[in-house]
Amino acid sequence: MLIGRERHLAFLRRAGVAVLAGEPGIGKTALLRAACEQAVCDGYTVFRGGGCAAERGVPYGVFLDALPQARRARAEVGWRTGLAEAAAWVRQALAGRTLLALDDLHLADEPSLALLDDLLRDPPCRLLLVDRHGALPGERLDLEPLTVADALAMGCGAAEHARALGVPFYLRILRDGGDPRAAVEPELAGLSPVELRVLRAAAVAGEHFDAPLLAEVAELPLPATRAALTTLLHESLVRPAYGGETEVLGHRHPMVRDAVYDMCGPGWRFGAHVRALAVLERRGAPAHLRAPHVERAAAWGDTRAAAILTEAAAHADPVDAGTREADPALAVRWLEAAIRIAPSPALDVRLARSLTATGRLREARDRLHRTIGALPPGPLRAEAVERCAMVERLLGRHAESLALLAAEPDPPLPLRIEAAAAHLMGDLPCTPWPLNDATLAAARTQPDPDLLATALALRALDDAAHATITPTTFSHALQATTLLADHASGGVQLERGGARRVGALLWAGVAALVLGRMDDANELLRRAGELARRTCQRHLVSHIRYFAGLADLRLGRMEEAASAFAEALEAARQTGSPDLVCIALAGRAQALAWRGEAAAAAALAEEAVEAAAGRRSVPASLAIGMVALTRRLMGDPAGCADLLMAWGGGPELPAFGLLHRVDWLAVLAEAQAAAARSTAGAAEAVGVLGRAAQAEVAAERAVELAARLGVARLVDLAGFARACALKATAPGWAARVAAEAAESFERRGDVPYAAWARILAGSALADAGEVGAACKELEYGRALAAASGARTLNEAAARELRRTGTAVPLDPRELQISHLVSAGLTNKQIARRLYLSPRTIEAALTRIFGKLGVSSRAGVAAALTTQRSA
Repeated sequence: MLIGRERHLAFLRRAGVAVLAGEPGIGKTALLRAACEQAVCDGYTVFRGGGCAAERGVPYGVFLDALPQARRARAEVGWRTGLAEAAAWVRQALAGRTLLALDDLHLADEPSLALLDDLLRDPPCRLLLVDRHGALPGERLDLEPLTVADALAMGCGAAEHARALGVPFYLRILRDGGDPRAAVEPELAGLSPVELRVLRAAAVAGEHFDAPLLAEVAELPLPATRAALTTLLHESLVRPAYGGETEVLGHRHPMVRDAVYDMCGPGWRFGAHVRALAVLERRGAPAHLRAPHVERAAAWGDTRAAAILTEAAAHADPVDAGTREADPALAVRWLEAAIRIAPSPALDVRLARSLTATGRLREARDRLHRTIGALPPGPLRAEAVERCAMVERLLGRHAESLALLAAEPDPPLPLRIEAAAAHLMGDLPCTPWPLNDATLAAARTQPDPDLLATALALRALDDAAHATITPTTFSHALQATTLLADHASGGVQLERGGARRVGALLWAGVAALVLGRMDDANELLRRAGELARRTCQRHLVSHIRYFAGLADLRLGRMEEAASAFAEALEAARQTGSPDLVCIALAGRAQALAWRGEAAAAAALAEEAVEAAAGRRSVPASLAIGMVALTRRLMGDPAGCADLLMAWGGGPELPAFGLLHRVDWLAVLAEAQAAAARSTAGAAEAVGVLGRAAQAEVAAERAVELAARLGVARLVDLAGFARACALKATAPGWAARVAAEAAESFERRGDVPYAAWARILAGSALADAGEVGAACKELEYGRALAAASGARTLNEAAARELRRTGTAVPLDPRELQISHLVSAGLTNKQIARRLYLSPRTIEAALTRIFGKLGVSSRAGVAAALTTQRSA
């Protein structure tokens, strides 16, 4: 399946004469092939050929390749050199409903280009042309690199996407474990020894280079070097840098440079680095340009070389560099080299900081543990302990984090705040942490607003975690938001404290989310994500994107939520943290379940349960709760209830933290009530009564706990739970309670639960015999579900409407798919026809079956026939 090019394929389907342009490996040939396959499906006769470097001397070679019968015609008719005769014959061959697709025209022979120019003056058919430089006339389509989402769909990660720069050819090499050298070698086969030597010198020289530098590195005369560069430019192996305004050049792609570099012999490489370093020293180049050569040429104990590497690391470190070319992975490289040359505990702490920023948490932790013992009391030790404790927390080792912090006598304020975070995310039940009024007072005396904002947000979360929410709790959260809003700008000075600012924004966003202040939560988490990306704080990305995904779920932005959780999962896997992995898996599973993608949701949910196995931390409890809700959305209320009961320790869920217990009590009440209804009349009446009774217990406990917490969203959830428990015995009353909860959910923007509560109210009204009122609630709930992308609820509303005898129409896309099913097309054929994935077609068919009340493709055809004849 062609990924990330659906829009481009649709463009080619409409175009009469289209020219595909883009760098090598960008996917021009793959897109051309897909367009040809689509044209065949559309009834075209397709002729396909292309240029070839080995056949540049064959006249009309491109057309001989595309039109096999032309080889015989050329011999019979004699258009060996006659353009007019060749053009006439080709026009005749292309008559009718025909598509001519020509690839690699930058390698075409001159007669072929002349013949093509003749055809373009009055095209005899549709023409799809691939020209690397896009110089031919026609509707030009420049292919851009794939996005991160496209790379994920290909089976690659964000790291592979970054290394390949989104170029599909290199993404496939990285995904399949291929050797880039094997892919590059054919391009180098036609180079002369001098050209190859200059290309190798460029690979050693660095990202950018000029002819005088390469001449010295390659030990060649300057004129010979310039001539070789002309050829390399023509072959697109190097390209102008900075828009071509200077003579500075760069590599076509970093993986091409890496492949050429690996082809150099180690002895020649060493000498080349020494020569490059000498040139750069004479030019007075900055440390970050000299560092690659120092790294390979310096001897042990060379303190000057270590100083250059340390300066280069500062240029790449997010904390030292701010937003200027921050690259923590590069900082790691230079610091590791500096430590090899001249070891230092201070460099070890800096290296651990950079390792953390890249997501290499275990390496950072191990280095910090080795270093802390050698550090005397002081700021450097405090920094090392704080970072090590944070890394242990991120890795889910909460006891180890707290033990490390507790071992420090008279800990400074940042260590006490980190202890608060470790308690918050630690094993259940949560224990109070020492973030008392005295600590807040101490934070207020500090000149660092980020530190104070973090302390205020964590204090608010502490109150919520222990059900001691008061007006002061909301005041603390609001103060944190205000502090961060007042310091939303500050240029480089702000970015130098980027790591602490990101953490402050994250915790303030979580506090706003927990307390139901959705606008503040969205803004804070958005800023946290942007700043984390700008300052390369990859270790915080998973947490940020997870909580941003939760906010999107509550607001009914299912597509955005699924994307946020996918990014969280990618970042979590890079860190190796089981806590982060299990919550990201569960979050993505729930988002997909809301959207009706049952198969993918089920696989992720089971993986999340495995990742959370044996863990009793707050993240593990979140994962279990979200997996349970996923099971309910997938139509398994008993499985949902059983998972919550098993992990939570009974119908009151005492093992879940108070921070999220109302959420899971509401889910449990709904699931137990639904499971009781689904088994009504079964032989095991005791079990049925047990589930109904457990629904009532969960609802009562949710109402009691929500009243203690005093958060409006939790009060609404408790009302929803109460309506679920009442529905079986008092449907009229249940409908009123559910409608009240729905109105409150909707006022606060919680669209999915507003839709669910409306559907519950409609179902209860139907049970009470009020069919007209029931249909109004169900239609409203269905509209809310459709607006939020919650297909699961949409289908639930449709089922309830059918139960009242109301027909549920198909939407335009479902109707289109239904007609194609009736025509006998397979899912794969429909997907190709509509530029959708087969999985999307499968999900749509599930909805169509439900709306039409059928269970087979034949049933769809029969239902459409009945509708047409009605």
